[in-house]
Amino acid sequence: LACNKLVQHGVIAQQCFAIMESSLHFNMCKLTSSYFLDANVEGIKERVAKNFSETLKYCCLFWMDHCIAKLDDNLGDVLINSLKKFGDIQALFWIEAMNLMQTGRRSYEAMRKLKKWMSKKGIGSNSLLSMVTALERLTQSFTGSPARLSTPHLYISSLATELATSKVPSTWRDYFPHLPQVVCVGVSNQSGAKMRINTGSFVNSVAFSNDGLRIVSGLSDNTVCIWDVDTGVKVQALEGHSGSVQSVALSYDSSRIVSGSVDRSVRIWDVNTGMNLQTLEGHTGAAMSVAFSTDGSRIVSGSGDWTISIWDANSGRNLQTLKGHIGEVQSVAFSNDGLYIASGSSDQTVRIWDAHTGVNLQILEGHEDWVWSVAFSHDGSHLVSGSDDMHICIWDAKTGGNLLTLRGHTSWVMSVAFSNDGSHIISGSDKTVCIWDASSGEKLQTLEGHGSVVHSVALSSDGYHIVSGSGDQTICIWDANPGVNLHTSPGHKDSVNSVAYSNDGLYIVSGSNDHTVCIWDANTGACLQTLEGHTGSV
Repeated sequence: LACNKLVQHGVIAQQCFAIMESSLHFNMCKLTSSYFLDANVEGIKERVAKNFSETLKYCCLFWMDHCIAKLDDNLGDVLINSLKKFGDIQALFWIEAMNLMQTGRRSYEAMRKLKKWMSKKGIGSNSLLSMVTALERLTQSFTGSPARLSTPHLYISSLATELATSKVPSTWRDYFPHLPQVVCVGVSNQSGAKMRINTGSFVNSVAFSNDGLRIVSGLSDNTVCIWDVDTGVKVQALEGHSGSVQSVALSYDSSRIVSGSVDRSVRIWDVNTGMNLQTLEGHTGAAMSVAFSTDGSRIVSGSGDWTISIWDANSGRNLQTLKGHIGEVQSVAFSNDGLYIASGSSDQTVRIWDAHTGVNLQILEGHEDWVWSVAFSHDGSHLVSGSDDMHICIWDAKTGGNLLTLRGHTSWVMSVAFSNDGSHIISGSDKTVCIWDASSGEKLQTLEGHGSVVHSVALSSDGYHIVSGSGDQTICIWDANPGVNLHTSPGHKDSVNSVAYSNDGLYIVSGSNDHTVCIWDANTGACLQTLEGHTGSV
């Protein structure tokens, strides 16, 4: 006998929804107070075992996997309706259940994966995608904060904050009308850091793993640390350097870390075991910056001894030493194709080198102070640099011409990076992280929250998140596009005087001096209807 796997995945997903609907409810384990951590609740393990059958556990853990498998075919109308109904309120009880089963992190991973697949396949309405986005945001804020340690705080802390700061399904508000009213948040869910990790030491450098699940940091306490993106928990501390770790980078497959230190050494580490695979020695000054080539075969390092070294990443052999700068080399970067190396120095110049011959191809002049950071665009056509002169320069990587100078920071620009599509630039400077339009030079967003200079910024490979490290001893994770104007909606012919969201967040209504009222789709920006009849300004 043969069965259609896609059909069966759909059937199982439907059964999972049915079982969760009949079994999940508010306060599954009858917790009497939010004052207690789950770990301190008497008999908590027995309560979980009593209230969660093996069947229910399976449904909670794997419903999304069956939906994803069905998505490869097409998510049928019945399953889409079940998902919509699930999101109305049952999904909140599911998050509660996952946390009680100590699998809370998987709820966020499930929502992130589901949203990614729905977007990729173009499945579901805007309202359904909006609901999944709200669930992704709630699971991230809850499971990534101390609130997760006391399950009742899913509702009275995390959900209450989401209701006050975000677009959420109206059914959530209706079901929980008496939650605490949040009137002020220290860090906005919309424009603030998604997570703040206290490291206990100055953060000199940060990098994302390619899957976006881990962050690597180089700290002034001589360690390289690996952190869980979702929870902020330190997964591993790599010890071996005898001086401040100035720079870290991950290989493209995220299996190895390279670090550069004030102790003049460059070290290669195994991500899984934490083992120091190689110690590369040869610099006579601090190793200020390190980078892997995309294929992982080479490492480049820039040093306070004014030189750049290229190393074999497998044997640790020094392949070449590049000389030309007349100051400390603060930053180095490989082009994505591995053909070129860019460097920035205290001699106020940016240089481009042939990565195989070592020939200095271009000297880019224009900065008026130390150059702290350089980065290639993904296609290698452009280069961006940040300097002590408070400016960011965008260069033509082929001709060396200065295409644009971005002004707006009020202190040293310590770190710069391109978005994967080259449309945006991320910069770290005066306690802020800024997002810029790479074509116009317009500053699109300023992310505030750090208490000291931002030393390093990096973008996740999926483009969703920014990580920043600062002298305030914290690592912050941010949305990559908060506050960016996603839709400019032409329609009114005169000034717009007033706008408002519908309760479900799906529509926007606007009134104008052109005597009309317009209704807009909040997700697409399309004007759905123009209401006429007024004889004066609305």
